Amino acid sequence: MIGLNWYALFVETGMEETVQHWLKQQFEESRLRSLVPKRIVPERKQGFTRHVVRKMFPGYVLIKTSMDAELYHDLRRTPHVLKLLTNGRWHEQKQDTFQFSTIQEAEITPLLRLLNQADILEFSTLSLIPKSNIHVLSGPLKGMESFIKKIDRHKNRATLQIPFLGEERTIEVGILIMNPASEC
Repeated sequence: MIGLNWYALFVETGMEETVQHWLKQQFEESRLRSLVPKRIVPERKQGFTRHVVRKMFPGYVLIKTSMDAELYHDLRRTPHVLKLLTNGRWHEQKQDTFQFSTIQEAEITPLLRLLNQADILEFSTLSLIPKSNIHVLSGPLKGMESFIKKIDRHKNRATLQIPFLGEERTIEVGILIMNPASEC
């Protein structure tokens, strides 16, 4: 298939998986791939820590396809889809053709690199050395330390800043912190 690009569908919040399921039923994987990025975060309730899967971008379903007018209208008729969004701009309609802005490669590539096969950003293992930089020992954040903006040792979370749809988005993800002495 020629000209595959990434686009973002803005959907009703909480209906991302429903829309993704509907898209998988209506379109072959070779024509349209859908993605709902998720992350695992630790949450404490009543003294117990649970690992909870949360959506990375609530209200969005990402799709990879070769967009044309027919597909655009099919997507608009999809239940719970509100509009097609890309980089904050609407599609432009020209004489007898549709041209859509896409999610830029510089935005989608790092995001895809962070996700596993189930489209989930899993825990990474970090080493924090006093008066030094963050060192990612293993996991999806290895080699992507520049995205880490803050570490919360008590909640075992890292705050990431990821470019998405033309702006920087802040996302909290779960991490495992190793003491420097335990690395030996």
